[in-house]
Amino acid sequence: MALVSATGPVDAEATRRRLPGNAATHVALGIVAVYVLLAVVSPLVLGDYISVHPATRLKPPSATFWFGTDQLGRGIFERTLVGTGNSLLVGACVALLATLIGGGIGLVAGYFRTGEWVIMRLMDGLMAVPSVLLAIALASLLGAGLTTVIIAIAVPEIPRMVRLVRSVVLALRQQPYVLAAISIGTRPAKILFRHILPNAVGALTVQATYVCASAIITESILSFLGIGSTPDSPSWGSIMAYGRPYFQVSPWMILFPGVFLSVLVLTINILGDGLRDMLDPRLRRGATL
Repeated sequence: MALVSATGPVDAEATRRRLPGNAATHVALGIVAVYVLLAVVSPLVLGDYISVHPATRLKPPSATFWFGTDQLGRGIFERTLVGTGNSLLVGACVALLATLIGGGIGLVAGYFRTGEWVIMRLMDGLMAVPSVLLAIALASLLGAGLTTVIIAIAVPEIPRMVRLVRSVVLALRQQPYVLAAISIGTRPAKILFRHILPNAVGALTVQATYVCASAIITESILSFLGIGSTPDSPSWGSIMAYGRPYFQVSPWMILFPGVFLSVLVLTINILGDGLRDMLDPRLRRGATL
């Protein structure tokens, strides 16, 4: 049975037909899959990336040290790959938390309209504070660690998800099939989960990819400032922070983690654009005219 969106039926078969032709999305999905594979495999196969080795400090890239070494003799290659897992974990967890919490609040605020003014003013207040500053404040209060970083980054992202979902629900609530369900006395919970939520999944999915990319950047900023992950759990931001004083003599300490960060964020954004193109009914209609 085809779902119905705010602008017409959501044809699942048409969406599947659009997917094979979206080469950029396939490439981005493949790159993200490589990152995930590196994140899973690297802790199992890599050697020691924590111990200090003064004899090999600040070595340039070579056959022995692919990405060179840092000021303590630790391999940048090993630490960069381990940082991949931390960044993906933070991005995925923040996107999941923001989607579940923000999506739930947005559904309630948009459909029931009960306490909507209070909820939205609270969200506006959170959005008035720059997300990085709010994350820094929360991380400073809660202490260092990945769990703290995830919470600190997720809180500023929730208001954006709430506003998006609320706007989608307000539009869907005026659709004939929802009004018909209300008129025959269908329970609100059934309307939300059977008629409204399935048609909001597209917007939620696309926004979640952007939240994931934004969270990875914010995590790197926090780690660069010394608020993110602990020293025994390397992050791209912390690796670049350690390399900043040595940039003129050892630029590889910043170059390689910076490239990994840039490529991952770019591919996640491209993946989000591809999902938007596939899930947007207006773009889908244009492609079939």
